[in-house]
Amino acid sequence: MIIVFLNNKLISCDTIVPFLFELKKKQPDKVIELFCFNGATYETILQNTILAEAIISLGTLRLFGTKTNKLSDKIVGKVHAIINLIRLCGLVVFKNVHLIHFKALNSWPLKLIYILNRRRAFLFQPTMAGATALERQVDNIVKLRRASAKPVGSVLIGFQKNWNAFELVKGANTRKLVISATCNRHVWTEHLRQQGRVHLEKIGIPPGQQFITYILSSMGTNNFLKNPDDFPTLFDETLAILSQVCPDMPIIIKPHPVALAENLKLQEGIIKRHTNLNLIYAHMNPMLLAFQSKFFICNCYSSTFVMAKEAGVTTIEYTDPSDAVLAATDGGSMRPDMVDHFIQREPEQLRLLLNGLLNSNVECKKQTLFDLDQDDYEAALSMFTL
Repeated sequence: MIIVFLNNKLISCDTIVPFLFELKKKQPDKVIELFCFNGATYETILQNTILAEAIISLGTLRLFGTKTNKLSDKIVGKVHAIINLIRLCGLVVFKNVHLIHFKALNSWPLKLIYILNRRRAFLFQPTMAGATALERQVDNIVKLRRASAKPVGSVLIGFQKNWNAFELVKGANTRKLVISATCNRHVWTEHLRQQGRVHLEKIGIPPGQQFITYILSSMGTNNFLKNPDDFPTLFDETLAILSQVCPDMPIIIKPHPVALAENLKLQEGIIKRHTNLNLIYAHMNPMLLAFQSKFFICNCYSSTFVMAKEAGVTTIEYTDPSDAVLAATDGGSMRPDMVDHFIQREPEQLRLLLNGLLNSNVECKKQTLFDLDQDDYEAALSMFTL
């Protein structure tokens, strides 16, 4: 049995599901349960139909505690969480259970589950893109982060050799594995190509038709920007530029998984203003979108860009960072390894770039993001047979 504790960020699900999908192919009798801790993330996974279908084929998706912030839900959620905790403690004591987490078992009370089953506890890096020192620096400029609990796990599975958990977790019996991108494994990409066609056709995208993928931020106030409330303005401005350059090309808008209701209304209002564009609002797996995307564009770097890069798709960040952020990044992106074109709110520069991309048949050269000479993928899969 495998129990997976997801992060509140959808990217942890995008990271682990392809790994579990391949594992299930090798071990079809393996029972898998995935737990969410956030109602919004849970609902977003269900809306992401191809991801939800893959999870259903693997096992069960459960909500650990509360679904909303209503008082009645919180009370029921607390009871539900206690029941889940007791059940899981019993499972790890009396059954052969492997635990996968991204940080959930680092802190109490879930740390108890780790203590009861520490030999089979796997800590996964939450995103295939990892996190660079510059990205962490920008993160702390935007919002000072509290010190995280010390990571725990008997096996650490990461995507970059410099993952800080590799340094923080000591111990002679700790195994540390570096693997390539889960999203680009043949088993998963073939599944996406076969099943994804139906999902794309449902939203009006026939096989082979190219489109633009627009990755939205949460639209909330954010100190990353010069004006913290400018994400809606940037969204509107970017769509206006796209309408001038490529009004006939479909644009799939992928919303942020935890955007608040008031910000979703803002997005809806902006989308309604651009009636000349073929805008398709859809919760879709980024790797599936990458197969037919001309390029990915966003107004703030997104970790989903790693899937565009893996597929050889151009990435664009059109934004307006604060002076503090620009000073830290030397006037560029916080993730220059993931962003092909960084434009600091220069509409004409974006128009020229888009015209160049849309009138060129030259494909983006696929970069090697992972050290394939040190790919412990098969070793990682085999750990779950022990």
